[in-house]
Amino acid sequence: MAAGVLGAVVTAFFACGEPLSGDDVAASDGGSILPDGASASPDAAAGADAGADAGDANVPCVDGGVVADGHCYFRGPSGVQQSEAQAACADAGAHLATITSNGEEFVVKGIENDKSWIGLVSDSGSNAADYHWITGEPVVYQDWGLDEPSGEACVVQEAYGWNSKPCTDTEYGSVCERP
Repeated sequence: MAAGVLGAVVTAFFACGEPLSGDDVAASDGGSILPDGASASPDAAAGADAGADAGDANVPCVDGGVVADGHCYFRGPSGVQQSEAQAACADAGAHLATITSNGEEFVVKGIENDKSWIGLVSDSGSNAADYHWITGEPVVYQDWGLDEPSGEACVVQEAYGWNSKPCTDTEYGSVCERP
């Protein structure tokens, strides 16, 4: 991802007044995923180091992946249906990303800031309460786009929020998460 885009995400994130909750993030090589001069910490202006949680160093992750809060996040396939993206994640010992906080969403967007499948699905209905994470985790955080969900069974994360889409669409990327 271009540093300017991630920098804009960091700027927008702090403009909301909510610093990155939970652990800071690190690339699988131990470096930061943030652009030079940016930090996931509100103390960045004071020169504070925004390194990863000490426990994150022990989480195995793929090249190009990001370790945060004890999970490995990495780019999955693009141009495939949601079920194919989920199968590819499963083949790698992972699942489509489940987003349970704004900090986790920040990490996922840092990997695939364009449109990407996430692990939120609905068996029926168009109300937000009809959607569930494929892992069975409770839906405690939501970031629906304007006029969403619109009743489609699968969900795509976009720069401006989540949108329900037909599961058979093939124009999106994906982000996998491995505990």
